[in-house]
Amino acid sequence: LRNVAQLIKGNMGMRVATIDLGGWDTHVGQGNPANTYDYFGNQVESLSQGLSAFYTDLASSTTGNLMQRTSVIVVSEFGRRVVENADGGTDHGYGNVMMALGASVNGGQVYGTFPGLANANLYQGTDVAVTTDYRRIISEALIRRMANPNIYYVFPGYTGYTPLGIFQGPDLTPTNYDTLFASGFE
Repeated sequence: LRNVAQLIKGNMGMRVATIDLGGWDTHVGQGNPANTYDYFGNQVESLSQGLSAFYTDLASSTTGNLMQRTSVIVVSEFGRRVVENADGGTDHGYGNVMMALGASVNGGQVYGTFPGLANANLYQGTDVAVTTDYRRIISEALIRRMANPNIYYVFPGYTGYTPLGIFQGPDLTPTNYDTLFASGFE
């Protein structure tokens, strides 16, 4: 995040950056805040501190508040199971959470539907159910933040976009086709 902040402050013309933060695969020894060791909690704290430092750095830049033109989306490629396994960890699950912060984010609220943790509401009795396709959120950022309706190039064949209202900005009609391959040639 420090390197990305430096590129933003250097006005290098960067439009998008991705960063990987590993160590979330907690099948064994995930930890528990009630115990003295909380591996998962430490991971969350590290992410939180990094995002806070990034935000503070850009918001207090000598060239002005650069967070006024920067948006951040945090997403994981998988969720965690609700119930701890026999090894003190959690296995891969389905439902997950995404976070957005920064410019043009309508923050301070939860978007989508949370089905709850009651057994009857869990997907296959073990996982939080997926209620919002991650492509819908990233498509909203592309359309409303970057004025780019060509979501097909990012998500070929995706047609489920309707804005949730997470980001401010004009809605452009998304394109869901690729003129190069419109004839079916692949």
